[in-house]
Amino acid sequence: MTDYADLSPSRRPWLIATPLVLVLVLAAVWSGVWYYAAREAEARINDWQAQQAKAGHIFSCASQTVGGFPFRIEVRCADAAVELTDTQPPVALRLKEILVVSQVWDPKLLIAEFTGPLTASDPGQPPYLTATWTLAQASVRGTPAAPERASIAADDLKLTGAAPSNSLFGAKHAEFHARIQFGSWPHNPAVDLAVKLNAATAQGLGPYTRDPLDADILAVLHGMKDLAPKPLPVWLRDWQAAGIWAGLHRTLLDRLGDAGKIDWSRASVDGGSAAAKRGARSPGRTRSTGASRGRNAI
Repeated sequence: MTDYADLSPSRRPWLIATPLVLVLVLAAVWSGVWYYAAREAEARINDWQAQQAKAGHIFSCASQTVGGFPFRIEVRCADAAVELTDTQPPVALRLKEILVVSQVWDPKLLIAEFTGPLTASDPGQPPYLTATWTLAQASVRGTPAAPERASIAADDLKLTGAAPSNSLFGAKHAEFHARIQFGSWPHNPAVDLAVKLNAATAQGLGPYTRDPLDADILAVLHGMKDLAPKPLPVWLRDWQAAGIWAGLHRTLLDRLGDAGKIDWSRASVDGGSAAAKRGARSPGRTRSTGASRGRNAI
């Protein structure tokens, strides 16, 4: 008589347990990697803040948290504040919240989202400039030693002065892009710039910018070798020295001219002169054209 119990396949519990153990081990290893990356991110942020403080740029958060487990590193800074003490006068910036996200497997790409309003003021004084928006995001790729590109975009952007009714600038949509030309960094940096504005107005710039206009501005910035964080006035002076404002001014005039927004009913022409360099040729004697007595005159 055959014992069918002896013919039943023997159970192998380790075949079921092994995959489960592997999953648990991988999860533990990944958790360790994530927590290590999170600690490194927080340590680098603290080191960067200390470095900037020595240069007169004091960054602070009312509360700072690091999250995003298991695949992202998210740094959230609530009630962000920046004091630029190296400017005259000092400038204080306030922002409601900043969220910066980076994927664990692609740490060179940072994506940020900003929650307004953003205010600028003298330290301890009411704001003299306020920026609001419905959505503002930015992305940066590269490292401080080898930057690649940066972009920022905002919807329903509005800039107002000390009084909320003092509208300075507005745009339904605004974008700014900067990209380092391949092979130009760091010896001869060239930066491709692109600005896109949709339904933009600037009440304080004159009658030509009071009506909404769309603009696409392209420019190339040469000679800017230092991309470290700086106060805005310093950036503006550097851009002026590099000729970026002259290029933007020419492009804006071209766009306004094409759109028929320039009023030529009143125009003036100016000129100037410069002394000739030493050794330049002197002009020849000018012959008189006045009346004179002829040789045969009586």
